[in-house]
Order: sequence, then C-alpha cells, then structure tokens
Amino acid sequence: MDEAVARERLEVGLAALLQQAPEWLELEKYHRGEHDLPFSPRGIGTEYADLREISKAPWLRLVTKTPVQRLRVDGIRSSRSANADEARWANVWKANGLDSRQRIVYTDAVVHGRGVFGVWPNVKDRTKPIVRPESPRGIFISPKEDDPFESDWAIKAFGAPGLKWFEANPATTAIIYDESRFVRFQRIGDEWVVTKSAVNPLRRVPFVEFSPSVDAEGRHESMIKPLIPAQKAIDVVRFDLLLAAQFAAYRQRIVTGYDPVIRDPETGEPMWQTDSQGNVRLDSQGQPIPLVSSPGRPGVDRLMVFPGADTNVFDLPESNLSNYVTVVNNLVQHLAAVSQVPPQYLLGGLANLSGEALAAAESTLAALVADMQLSFGASFEQVMNLAGIAAGDDEMPSEVIWGDGQARSFSQTVDGIQKLISIGFPVEAGLEMLPGATLEKVRRWMTMMDNEQKRVVEIAKEQSMVTTEDEPDDDPDGD
Repeated sequence: MDEAVARERLEVGLAALLQQAPEWLELEKYHRGEHDLPFSPRGIGTEYADLREISKAPWLRLVTKTPVQRLRVDGIRSSRSANADEARWANVWKANGLDSRQRIVYTDAVVHGRGVFGVWPNVKDRTKPIVRPESPRGIFISPKEDDPFESDWAIKAFGAPGLKWFEANPATTAIIYDESRFVRFQRIGDEWVVTKSAVNPLRRVPFVEFSPSVDAEGRHESMIKPLIPAQKAIDVVRFDLLLAAQFAAYRQRIVTGYDPVIRDPETGEPMWQTDSQGNVRLDSQGQPIPLVSSPGRPGVDRLMVFPGADTNVFDLPESNLSNYVTVVNNLVQHLAAVSQVPPQYLLGGLANLSGEALAAAESTLAALVADMQLSFGASFEQVMNLAGIAAGDDEMPSEVIWGDGQARSFSQTVDGIQKLISIGFPVEAGLEMLPGATLEKVRRWMTMMDNEQKRVVEIAKEQSMVTTEDEPDDDPDGD
C-alpha cells in the first residue's frame, strides 16, 4: 500500500464513516433512553411539556442489557496444554481487563449491529498484546471483493478526546491498515498529512467485528432498530396516560348560566383589579384582570351558592385509566415478543416458579443468547489468533468457553451432575456445569480436591502406623 492508495482509502473510509454517523447517533440515543419526545400538537403549555418529557421510558436499554448480561467468557481452550491456555488467558484476557470490557463490544453489537475488537503488539511487553474494544463510530472495515467476510483494509479515525458522546467530533487523525502496511494521517488545517508509514506487524487487518446478525453480503443489522417504532408507540400512549391522569382522572365539576365576573351596576362593564396606586393589574398576556366573585370552595361542611335563575351545576365522570394501562402492557408484550426478551423482564408478574417453569419462560431468551454465543465465539477465535501473532506465536486455533447465563434450579443442576459422575462422567467436566463456575474456579476446586485426598491418605497412613505400634507381640518373653 503506497501513499496514493492510502489517500484513496482515506477518502472512501471517511465518507463511509460520515454517512453512517446519523444512524449511529439515533441508535445510541434510543439505547441510552435520550431519544426524541413523543408527538404532541404545536404550542402546548409548560405543564403539557413537562408531562411529555417524563413520558419517555428506556425500554430499549433493558432489551439491550438483558441478553448482554447473559454473555460472559470464562476461559479459552486450544489444542495446546492446559498450562499454555492458562498463560494465554492471563497474558491476553486478564492483562487487558476483558472480564469487564467484553460487554462493551456485545452492547455495540446489539445496538449498532457490530462491535469491534482491536489487536496490536505491545512494545513494552511482547507477551501481553493489546486487545481493546473500539468504537464502531470510528472504524470502517472494507471487505474483500470476492469474500464479504474477509477484511481487505480498514480505517480508524478519531478526533479530540474528552467530548461527550452526542457531540460532533471531526476526525483529526486517521490510520489506514491492510495486510502489508499501515499509514497514519494527521489533519493540519484542511489537508491530511502523512506522519507515519510502516510495515503491519500482524500481517492482518487488526480489527475483528462482532455481529449478532449478518447476511450473505456481509451487511450487519442492529437488533434494536426494528424495535424503534414499538418504543415510539409506547411513549405516545404513556404521554396520553399521563395527560389523562393529570386532567381527567377525577370528576370534573361543570357550572352553566353563572357569570363570576363582577360588573358595574350602571354600565354592566367588568370591574378590574387595581394595585395600591389605582393602576389596573395585567395578567401574563397583558390583559386586564377582572374582579371575580367566588361561590366558595367545595368541602364536606361547606355550601356553594351560585346566583342566577338559569344556573345549573353538574359533573362529568372521571376517565378510566385502566384502558391506557392495558394498551401500554400490550405494546410492551409486543416489544418483548419481537425482541425475544421474556415479558416478565419488562412487566414483572411472575413469582414462585419452579425450575422447569422458569426455564420454559426464558426459552426464547436462551435461544437468542445461544445464537449470539455462536456468532461471537467465531469472532473471538479471530481475536485470539491475532493476539497470538502479536505475541510472537503462530496462529493457534482456539475457542472461548462461555459461562452459563441461563436461569436454572441449583438443586436440580447439582443432582444431575451427581448422577453423571456416579456413572463415570469426569468430575472436572461436571464441575464446569455448576452455575457461575469458571475455568479458574474449576482448576482451583480440582487442586483442593487433590490436596484433600492426599491429606486423607496421609492421615490413613499415620493411623495405620499407630495401630501397628500398639499391637502386642505374639511372644511377650521374646522367646
């Protein structure tokens, strides 16, 4: 890749990032619960505007977090020895804090259709390569012409640090990568200047995409984008519910044929309120404020009197808010069905369920998580291969071991494991099935079991020696 090719790719990559920026911002807003307000007529008052503001509910954030919280990598396994796997786990996974950072990539994958991990050699310690999440906002990966699932080249563009996520941040630095070289550009004024060009030590594009849904042409699809209309509908009905609760949830008193304005007995014109200096008082609209007679305030021991022969007093019934609540619940259930999130996660209502009933209620979520693990697991294999190359090793096929995030009955799980072990199933494999078990925990448990067995053997030997010493000789006289 010479400078001319790098500049051509720079132009293409920056244009692609600029094109995807509006959609990225919209999806991020909905994920964070900071999306647009529900529809309302123009010119609404402050009181209506406040209700409109609080009518938003971050349902899509919960939809995103529900499967992501079930995704957790607990270890890696390769064709090498267990000690080699432990060393790679410590130098790659633990050294880069991926226990917590892995969820950044999962969240981006669900929200934006793709998350990105970047891999690069560590000049300070070659054995511990740099593996970190990258924002898909600033990464564009161009696929090969004959294979949309293989990366041809990529651009990483970023601007000034410290800006908020919703603020525009024009790129000031851009790096172009392909399998042979990387070229770093710096924007000075309106011109991009090459500041560095060197050989790519990985011999690969250093980015790996994580996508829960990709088609045959390599296009990624956001999981929350199809849910945005449902989120908008919920917000609109919630706004209607709050309006009804504020203005129509109680009986409305109606009085007809009664004029509370005090009028001049001679002219019949309204009489106006005045201040201490005799000036007519004006309201917020600049109109004079009339004098008004009050019939009294309602109360148990109070009497309200309305003058006038044609005065009628009646009331209107309150609105039934349960109709609004029913519509909201139906919309949320629709959202749950489309997103494969169990309705009880969004609405509640389930209690004291057996293990079988709980597993059945979460079957759709379990299927979604299993599908995501399959897709993300293949991406993690590429990440670990790149990490091995960055550490100076050859490519090594490896797989990640996913933690069990499915809700299960602990007692039933333990009972099943005991039955398996009783018919010859490996103990270590059985321990891996325990909820919350990780490879590190299983290895520690196996070590503890070995130590306890050794201790039992030693105690048995000591007791055997004591018993032998206490036994009397057959010939006490020594003959």
